Amino acid sequence: TSNEILKGIGLPVERIGTILFSADRFRLEIDEPCSGIKSLTVLVSLGALIAYLTQTKAWRQWFLFFLSLPAAIAGNTVRIVSIAMVAQQFGQDTAMKYYHDYSGYVTFCATLVLLLGTAGLLGAGQSKDMNNNMPSPNGSTEQS
Repeated sequence: TSNEILKGIGLPVERIGTILFSADRFRLEIDEPCSGIKSLTVLVSLGALIAYLTQTKAWRQWFLFFLSLPAAIAGNTVRIVSIAMVAQQFGQDTAMKYYHDYSGYVTFCATLVLLLGTAGLLGAGQSKDMNNNMPSPNGSTEQS
């Protein structure tokens, strides 16, 4: 996907296996640590937690949970594309020494904000009151 996006924005890039390269500017190897598997695992787990804590209806919980998978993939794709663009513009050393490490945190946070924002939109008008149906001191169940 990153390869097609880069070609679509006019960068002369080729892909061989997990390597993206531009003949005159850069060579990016998408190794296992950069594959997005860790981000995917964490974001899907956080998506499940966010869905459970913020949504009252099951279909909204499942929607938010399943949204976390494509959101994590899209976040990693944006990261790879942005690293390639920095490498094309400023050179591979700049992209890999300075931009590479911090871009992971930025894209992870942006994806998390997307999930939280979606949770807020889905949950607008509903409340998940943790005190709902709690027994009162006299033994009856309070309903709000």
